Amino acid sequence: MKSYNERYIKDSEIMQLVILHALYSLKESKDVCFQGGTALRWCYSGSRF
Repeated sequence: MKSYNERYIKDSEIMQLVILHALYSLKESKDVCFQGGTALRWCYSGSRF
């Protein structure tokens, strides 16, 4: 059984993906870019921990 923290982290990551998808679906977002931890995690397969 997964701990509460693991579930919370996974739920948070799913919500982040949903929000980022919605953001990048807007034509106005063409100049928005990933930076920092988000870029490392989702674009470059970095480890969170």
